[in-house]
Amino acid sequence: MARGRLLCGVLAALLLAGCTVQRAGHGSASGPTPDVLCPRAGLDATALVNCLSANVARFWSGQLHEPINEPVLVDPTPASVPAGCREFLSYGTAFFCTENSTVYVTHKAISRDQHNFGAFLPWALATIVSHEIGHVVQQAVHQPGFDTSTAAGSRHIEQQADCLSGVWAHAQVTAKRLDPNGYRTAVRRELASVSSLPTPHGLSGYNEIRTHGSVAQRVKALSVGLNSGSADRCGLAHSQ
Repeated sequence: MARGRLLCGVLAALLLAGCTVQRAGHGSASGPTPDVLCPRAGLDATALVNCLSANVARFWSGQLHEPINEPVLVDPTPASVPAGCREFLSYGTAFFCTENSTVYVTHKAISRDQHNFGAFLPWALATIVSHEIGHVVQQAVHQPGFDTSTAAGSRHIEQQADCLSGVWAHAQVTAKRLDPNGYRTAVRRELASVSSLPTPHGLSGYNEIRTHGSVAQRVKALSVGLNSGSADRCGLAHSQ
């Protein structure tokens, strides 16, 4: 979701402060800018994913009092993904494969965010990484329904991961590294982009909204975590 050159109107939607066009890395005076999350990474996607995943994993390790350190791989090759999860590479998003407890961020997802978000790439990637590590957390605490095969059960689990993403974001807001309103807007754009992706042939019958919920539902779930900072408000089970 990153666009190398964003028009003024698009920036306005993200900055929430009129058409305040700034050079990449400098942002707006309305709140913390995207580069505050991982200042040394710049707009290098791999460096950002590595930094963000370490940040999110460190946060949840502290919350759960157990290590959350599953790998997060950028631009995976088909051979590096277990056969049962490999078909999701064609969808061009990020996903958590339970077969090997690994998060994958595809090249298509990176390219799309670079095109759509430009200097706000850190926020877009934070949306992806924090959601997928939310699934890692669910697996770690043996969340009831985590392995559900029904659409309704899947929506519950996916929106809980959105809520957990918001809990992490709340901590970044508290630490003055994230602007909550701008981030919520970036999340909405990220989710809208993913929800509108065409289903590839290899995933015939798959539907993002049916399995994850509408954009409005998912933003609402994230806002519960973002506003409260509490995993309990997300209904997270206690660690077994």
